Amino acid sequence: MDYSQFLAMRQEIGLLIVFLLVFLYDTFMPKKALNATAGFTTVLFLLFTVASFIWGNSGEIDAFAGMYNTSPVCSMIKNILNVGVLIVLIQSCRWANGELMIMRRGEFYELLLVTLFGMYLMISSRHFLLFVIGLESASLPLAAMVAMDKNRYESHEAAIKYMLTAVFSSAVFMMGLSFVYGLAGSLYFNDIALQLGTQTDTLLVVALAFVISGVACAFPPLDCRCLPGCAHFRHLLSVSNLKGGSRICLYGDIGAGVRPVLFRRMGMDALCSDYPYHHYR
Repeated sequence: MDYSQFLAMRQEIGLLIVFLLVFLYDTFMPKKALNATAGFTTVLFLLFTVASFIWGNSGEIDAFAGMYNTSPVCSMIKNILNVGVLIVLIQSCRWANGELMIMRRGEFYELLLVTLFGMYLMISSRHFLLFVIGLESASLPLAAMVAMDKNRYESHEAAIKYMLTAVFSSAVFMMGLSFVYGLAGSLYFNDIALQLGTQTDTLLVVALAFVISGVACAFPPLDCRCLPGCAHFRHLLSVSNLKGGSRICLYGDIGAGVRPVLFRRMGMDALCSDYPYHHYR
């Protein structure tokens, strides 16, 4: 095996280094130093984001027998995700230092970084095996993040809904994937596209429909009222999670770092007026 192929995964390796440093800081630093976990993680990720923009991939590279591909476009998409996560980290500093998260702030940052790593793999995957690894890495930590607020019933309810939807969607996705492999004889994206281009196979189209239904937004959205956090922020950052198509909002009362006046200017007060836990701290 040519281990130099790992050099193509610069951004993934850099993100794993950030994760490892945050994990070591949260595990071995004394209690007084843990108050700076939010700032340490934010500054570290900021440096990683800047480095990703400066030393990103300048050419297209294939690795691991074509299962992994990186290019300037892939690097730019990952950098956009980095900027989004950096904004979330900055906005969540005050919330992470509150009494609610004082014992679990390290876990929050570690789960967030693992989720981002899974998204990296999905962006660069050219084979369904790597895509599934990235999909699971991006979706499973979200379940733990949704259930992190142990003091609220809504948090547990949201986590159960998420897990049930994720399990069902995984079953549909894997069944469709097994059909695709049996009909196309390969799990490479290019080979499947070539199979569809040379001849119209109805069964292969049906199999791909199962795969798409297990990944895309094919199921009813979860009720955002079951998720903890600021109601305005839940509306603003409600994202279609790729696992099971369930619309999962970014977890946490990150809205504590977003001033309500911002949303008043956006005209969102009337939209969120029916939520009882508005601006919950």
